[in-house]
Amino acid sequence: EVIAGFNDDLSVEKLKKITGSESFANALREGFNENDIPLTTENVREAKSAYDQIKDLKSLDDGAVGFMVQNNMAPTIENIYFASHSTNGSGASGRGFYAQEMGGYYAQKADNLYEEGKALYDAKKYSEAFPKLKIAAEKGHKKAQYRLGRCYDKGNGVKEDDDKAFEWYFKSAERGFAKAQYQVGKSYKNGEGVEEDRVKAFQYFTKAAKQGNGEAQLALGKCYLKGKGTTEDKEKAKSWFMKAVKNEKDGEEIVKQLREDLADHDDDARIILQMVGLK
Repeated sequence: EVIAGFNDDLSVEKLKKITGSESFANALREGFNENDIPLTTENVREAKSAYDQIKDLKSLDDGAVGFMVQNNMAPTIENIYFASHSTNGSGASGRGFYAQEMGGYYAQKADNLYEEGKALYDAKKYSEAFPKLKIAAEKGHKKAQYRLGRCYDKGNGVKEDDDKAFEWYFKSAERGFAKAQYQVGKSYKNGEGVEEDRVKAFQYFTKAAKQGNGEAQLALGKCYLKGKGTTEDKEKAKSWFMKAVKNEKDGEEIVKQLREDLADHDDDARIILQMVGLK
């Protein structure tokens, strides 16, 4: 079914998928219709994001209000959300709302936020980790951007969203973070969150592989082995496979996974293990 009068490409089923709720999808449809707002994917996602933020809001304390006034912030949902997290209920105490001592999310340095968020993430406390990682990522911290991409990719602390996962992986990758470059390559390879493009996948696998990322080295070897995104070259494939299995950080796990795949009769795993002289 297509919603007439809005966007011919946006079906009711897709609307439900984006919002995660049939009732919310219907409410959006009615609200957009009444206000003559195009029911595009972008508009729906923005509305869903605003809804998710406002769900967590309580009444603003004096510190959060002061933060908004001092920083000349318009009373939008996003600004109110961030202001409510900026002071953690602390008052100004004459120190200004960006004071490090206040302990608010915005007041903290990106490095501190990332480390705190990562520790919570590693402890599987995803809902607590997400806001710290998000603000650190928005401050430009490349590792936080990558980790935020993982949150959206796996649905950890937030609803799974391939588009947002790719967006944050890409931002991190552009800042030179190898893990993110590998994920961007994987996204292009599989068409997840972005249109499939094997040439771009090859390019990002190359960037990450040259920085020593073992998974990217394995993926790059497969590109050369099968001529995906580049010219087929068995010698280059073997060279990258050797780097992958001997990778100081990832090599042992890569070999383990290849052997598990071989046990499941995966032909690629058989060929790769033969090329590197392993069984």
